[in-house]
Amino acid sequence: MSRPKKDRTVKRAATDIFQHTRYRTYFRSVYEELKREEKGFSIRSFQRSAGLSDRSNHFWQVINGTVRLSLTSAERYARALGLTKEEKGHLQAMIALEKAKTEEERERIIRAMIASSRFLSGDRYLTAALVLFSDWKLPILWEVVALDTFREDPSWIAKNFFTGIAPAAVREGLDKLLAHGFISRDRQGKLRPERINLSDYVAAAREKNDELVTIRKAQTRNGMTKALEALDNQPFEKRLFYGMSFAVSKELYEEMKQRVIALQEELRLIAAKRPVRDAVYQLNVQFFAPFSS
Repeated sequence: MSRPKKDRTVKRAATDIFQHTRYRTYFRSVYEELKREEKGFSIRSFQRSAGLSDRSNHFWQVINGTVRLSLTSAERYARALGLTKEEKGHLQAMIALEKAKTEEERERIIRAMIASSRFLSGDRYLTAALVLFSDWKLPILWEVVALDTFREDPSWIAKNFFTGIAPAAVREGLDKLLAHGFISRDRQGKLRPERINLSDYVAAAREKNDELVTIRKAQTRNGMTKALEALDNQPFEKRLFYGMSFAVSKELYEEMKQRVIALQEELRLIAAKRPVRDAVYQLNVQFFAPFSS
């Protein structure tokens, strides 16, 4: 059987693939743009230009989630759209992300996406949140800049971390915080922290965005790991570890959870007081049910 005859390559879409972490939403945006902007564009004409049969609704099925996109079909669609090598790589990463079976695999793929200099989320808050929570050092460095004793010296900063970190990693972290608006430079060129309400960054996407959920889980696991290192390596006067268990109803659990959330805000207000700040402390909260009937 002969291969379907190709139409000409369609007009290159302005939709930026790097603003997407899911290939279905990317292709839907491309379809809506080309349908609006290119005369005579249709699903069938696009499939012909990709070397696929115009008798099927494959592209429409991909957009609507009824079929998964294979690497072979992805290559054909990418060629029809005139995607660059880097853009094709991002498309392949989105396909791999959908197929990933474990949190660890999803985390690895998302981190690789974030590492691209061209990665942008459609939502700037989501982009910044993904970057901030993807590296355990970044929330700490953000607070380090707020210290009265702060010096923009990567070697000095690295030396004062209780766990191993290279000066180059410090420099890279500060650059990321600058790029995403968590810190800025004053008129004298000195770094200063921006007081940002993180709830703006995570509230809208907390339940809707699987990528952010994966990164937040990874951040929690990393926080627990660092806490265990502190338990073994930091003197008692620099740490507080405390645990207790309660027998409660679901209603009381919800009340206690809200108290814990309120406590975090109270601690922020205490931390904002002006006595000389010379250290960064990290608070990890785990409140869960090891037994439930």
